[in-house]
Amino acid sequence: MSTPSVRRPRGGFTLIELLVVIAIIAILVGMLLPAVQKVREAADRTTCTNNLKQMGLGAVSHVDAMKYLPTSGSPDSGNPPTERADWGWAWEILPYIEQAALANTPPDNPPVLSPMSPMNKQIRKTPVPTYYCPARRPPGIYRGNWAKSDYAGNGGTRVSSDAFDGAIAKDRGSANSFKKGRLKFKDITDGTSNTIIFGEKFVNQNAASDDTAENESWAGPGIDADIMRGCRVNGSSWWTPMRDFNIPNPTASSPYTANQAYMFGSAHPSAMGATFVDGSVRQVRYDVDPAVFMRACVRNDGQVFNPNDL
Repeated sequence: MSTPSVRRPRGGFTLIELLVVIAIIAILVGMLLPAVQKVREAADRTTCTNNLKQMGLGAVSHVDAMKYLPTSGSPDSGNPPTERADWGWAWEILPYIEQAALANTPPDNPPVLSPMSPMNKQIRKTPVPTYYCPARRPPGIYRGNWAKSDYAGNGGTRVSSDAFDGAIAKDRGSANSFKKGRLKFKDITDGTSNTIIFGEKFVNQNAASDDTAENESWAGPGIDADIMRGCRVNGSSWWTPMRDFNIPNPTASSPYTANQAYMFGSAHPSAMGATFVDGSVRQVRYDVDPAVFMRACVRNDGQVFNPNDL
């Protein structure tokens, strides 16, 4: 006669064992997360640098074809301009960054003299992937219901007027109101390897902010903070790049508010990327010496600086 088998209870985790496992997993995640973030930032930085490189090569190709550097545009036909002839560098270099189809968008027929004409509006709502830094946002439609640019032309210390001491100066305009516009390589007397032409721009990322530096499209704002930045005076010194912040409705007492509309900067942790007129790309630290940064922004002051100080 067979002996009936005895069913033994199945083993399981005790509460203490489960808590130990959870604690180990949490420690591993905590150890891996910084490494993952570093890899992601490195990838974002590489993509951003490649964007800046493409823009620099586009500017060089623009000079080859048009015999002058890209411009900051002009408000001759309004702001935003009615006429594409007054649009700035982001429009002008399109054929040289593999965006010829967008650059060849036909005008309205019959012509519509409005910055919001159907065809111009279509262009302004078209994201150009090269103009987006992945550390900040993917290509898309943002504030004001427009496609944006995370990069800006360098307007030197006169960025809010004619930008004529930077590498991206005010265009002569459809009405020829600025006759000395349109720079050539020979006008970069401090050297094409010593003068910034494009850089990442600072943005207040708070959607509730009344930020007039981020309210228009990449296409056609004329000489405007949406596509132009520089190095403005700060008392006895100069403003330097800064990292994006997130402040709703900043007041006059907020840091940098008075000049943030025309400041370079980025969403990266410690530095912004900058393209020089010769097409090279370098990183500029947020704690760069103000005088050094000013010299990198001005094309013709005769002042030298050590690129390693950026």
